[in-house]
Amino acid sequence: MKLLNRLRNDFTGKTMVSILVKVFGAFATYVFLLVFANLLGAEDFGIFAFVLSAANFGMLAFGFGQPMLSLRNLSFAQSENDMATARGLLRFTLRVTALGMLVGAAAMVLFGQVAPLFGAPAGNMAYLAGALLLAVLVAAELFSHLLRALGSVAMALLPKDLLWRFLASLVVGVLIWAAIPIDAATALLLAALVLATLVVWQALFALRRAPAELRSGEASRSGEPEWRMSSLHFGGIALASGLVQHLVVVVVGFQADPADIGAFFAAFRTASLLAMPLTAANVVLAPMIARNYREGRLDRTQKAIRDFLVLSTLPLLVGVLVLLVWGDTILSLFQPEYASAHVALVIFACGSLFNTMTGPGGYMMMMVGREGLFLRYTTVSSIAAVIGAGVGVAYGMTWAAVLIVLAQAGQNLATAIWARRHTGVETTALCLVSTPAAQPKE
Repeated sequence: MKLLNRLRNDFTGKTMVSILVKVFGAFATYVFLLVFANLLGAEDFGIFAFVLSAANFGMLAFGFGQPMLSLRNLSFAQSENDMATARGLLRFTLRVTALGMLVGAAAMVLFGQVAPLFGAPAGNMAYLAGALLLAVLVAAELFSHLLRALGSVAMALLPKDLLWRFLASLVVGVLIWAAIPIDAATALLLAALVLATLVVWQALFALRRAPAELRSGEASRSGEPEWRMSSLHFGGIALASGLVQHLVVVVVGFQADPADIGAFFAAFRTASLLAMPLTAANVVLAPMIARNYREGRLDRTQKAIRDFLVLSTLPLLVGVLVLLVWGDTILSLFQPEYASAHVALVIFACGSLFNTMTGPGGYMMMMVGREGLFLRYTTVSSIAAVIGAGVGVAYGMTWAAVLIVLAQAGQNLATAIWARRHTGVETTALCLVSTPAAQPKE
């Protein structure tokens, strides 16, 4: 029983839960993409991937920074037992998120009218379904971060990272079994409806999980000017990071046919699965960094980063080796012609390995209140990645992959250097062979 409580409450235990969800979530993502790629065909899957990437980018852009704002400031308020501020913050984030859902859906519809004029895939129904999916993704991202701030790691991750993809794949499989054909628009609509159901469940869970004093009582709005400024910073960071995570696929889509879009998307997304240990650690680390910084105990964060790197190093190396040897076979499971993106897949995989080994420097900057500076770092590297994708793809997917990876690596290295100089925390793998410098803050 003591071991169970420890696993639920300490960093290593929560990270293991997070990694397990991410591992199964990675498998679910792979199944999700395989099912849709094989059932839709190369061209329709290219359209599906293009609109899905645009919706995911919209999720980050039209979240207006509320997921990270709620995660950090709710952690601050709970650490100081300031529930009036916590209530005000919660109501602020819900209002802004509702606005973001409406504006984002409208923007996707407009994008569907304009993008085909510049060479992007056409299809009004696909973009309408993508508008609904974008709105649902915005809500899902907020509730995931709120639950992380409330300490429920598993419920924060399970609906969107695992259950959504398995259930969407199951629904599509049942339709095919019933001899009901689907196209890209139908696939996007089904994905949106399944996720919407899970988000409602997640919202009800969050309502029950929140302490009684957070659910009712007078709300303080004194922090709104600061929240608005932080929202701008966090929103800018999300927008800039989305340029690399999703918009590079859209940029490629303006210069390639749907089949090539699908191959690039498959390589990029498959390699990104190697980033799951860092993502899993950040799920737990972000609120921990915020609280430890508030309490002046960044030495605890240093220990957590060391534990994370010990846990993640071997699986990462194995993952890179698997993609190096069998990557072409893995890609051909999507569509046989996708095996041509094997070299790009390996380059993306090596980039994920490097970024993980440089650690959560970006989260350090955001959680200690330097999100404005991190926004500048992210903007520069993301613009470089998008330009690199646009220029590089003219010479083939391999060059696009190289330029994207170099831009990401530069940002991660810069944030790691900042964290070491300004907080004393070594976020990179060097902390495994050196004495941690972080000390309790004076």
